[in-house]
Order: sequence, then C-alpha cells, then structure tokens
Amino acid sequence: IVARQAVFLIYGPGYEGAVPVVRVLTGYVLLTLLNSIMICTLIAFGRTTAYSLIVSGGALIVCVMVVVFTALFGPVGAGAGIIAGEAVMLVFLIRAAHSVAPLPSLLFLLKPAIAGIVMAVSSFALAGLHPMISLIGSTALFVIALFSINGVPRREIRYLRERLI
Repeated sequence: IVARQAVFLIYGPGYEGAVPVVRVLTGYVLLTLLNSIMICTLIAFGRTTAYSLIVSGGALIVCVMVVVFTALFGPVGAGAGIIAGEAVMLVFLIRAAHSVAPLPSLLFLLKPAIAGIVMAVSSFALAGLHPMISLIGSTALFVIALFSINGVPRREIRYLRERLI
C-alpha cells in the first residue's frame, strides 16, 4: 500500500522502478519470520547440522530461482524468485523442526489467512485513496474479519486481557 511513498521517502523519485519489486518482496517478510522460528527450533534442539544443510541448500535454491525468475519476469521476477526460494526452504525447515518438536497443525492459520485475503482485496480496492486511509481501512477490515470469523480464540483474548489489564 505504501511502497511508492516508502521508496520515494527513503531513496527518492529516481527509484520509482523499484516500487513493484518492493511490493513483491513484502511477502519475504512473512516467510523469513517463519523461517527464523523454524531455525531457532532446530538450534534449540541441537540440530545445527540439519540447520546448516537446509540453509546452505536453501541459499542455493534461492540463487537458482532468482536467476530463473529474473530471466522470465525481469526485476519483479527477482523478488518473486527470492520468495519462491524462501518458501521452498521453509518447507524443509518445517519438516526438520517437526522431527524434533511437535508443531501445531497449520489449520490454525486458516482463519487469519482468510482475514488476510480480506485485507489484501480491500487494500487493492482502496488503493486509489490516500495511502494512510488505505492502510488504516484495510487493517480495520482485517481486524473486523478476524474477529467476525473467530480467528482469535476467546481464551487468547482473555489471556491477553488478564496480562495487560
């Protein structure tokens, strides 16, 4: 939503061509967060060899995907290649982490994912408005959707309320 403004603020209008790449790379933030959690799990259980092999192989996969996607789709393809490579690495990290620690079913992410889709669709619908209005509006719709479909269990809300109040 605010990629254009962020690029202009940080780098200036001469970098306008980077805006689509920045938009694509926002997906990297989620993937690298999940990868970091899995990496910490492996390290905590002493599986540093598995961690090293997966991250090394993952780096190679990322490089190959960036080259291939860049050749096919240009600069935006480079961003997509990074995301695709990180996603492949995440699959291997999840498998390795699951072998040492029970991981919850990924179904618990379904409701937040639905709310995220609502947010993404609304951000495109609100894209013509001022970026802050678009950001606030799409975030509000995310929160409304998340709570409407009970995406945050009541026990977790109670737990947070008890700790914060």
